Amino acid sequence: MHMAHNSRRAEPPNDHALSESTIINRKEPLAILDAFDRSLFQFLGVVASIAFSGMLITISASVLLREAFHILAPWIDEITLYYLLTWYVFLSAAVLSRRTAHISVDVFYRSLTPSIQRLVAIAITIVCATLCVYLSSVSIRFVTVAFEQGQTSESGYLPIWIGYLSVPVGLGLTALGYIFNLMYILRDKRGQ
Repeated sequence: MHMAHNSRRAEPPNDHALSESTIINRKEPLAILDAFDRSLFQFLGVVASIAFSGMLITISASVLLREAFHILAPWIDEITLYYLLTWYVFLSAAVLSRRTAHISVDVFYRSLTPSIQRLVAIAITIVCATLCVYLSSVSIRFVTVAFEQGQTSESGYLPIWIGYLSVPVGLGLTALGYIFNLMYILRDKRGQ
């Protein structure tokens, strides 16, 4: 049985013949990116809040065990310091970078004209994103070494690479926050 093959190539549609419903809305990809941006950084804020709550609970449990029952549980302090605190700090840094809520001295910045402020904001954002990407890539080596060597916390119970992983992940997400900020600065023709 032989099937006929149409060797004719499909021609691109005539732009004038397209109906309103088939024209691609150029703003749709930006809307999707905006929704992803909002969802991601809201999620990171929730995870950072959970890590902070976990720190409060583990520190309280450690004090209660030590003072009320004379039980030492060093692994509780390790969970707090090696895991919850580092994840909280680096995820919070990502959220703060996206909100542009990091510490800054803006006395000089406010005295600039809006167009110069925009250029300064672009330069600072590019430098911060680049630095975060670089430090994130460097910190991956520490995670890899800790993982390959099977390093554990002082108590010997917990793999240390899980805590170390917060550095490249957090800095990578911080860089992403700066990249989103740069995108919005560039989209806003009026400046900041």
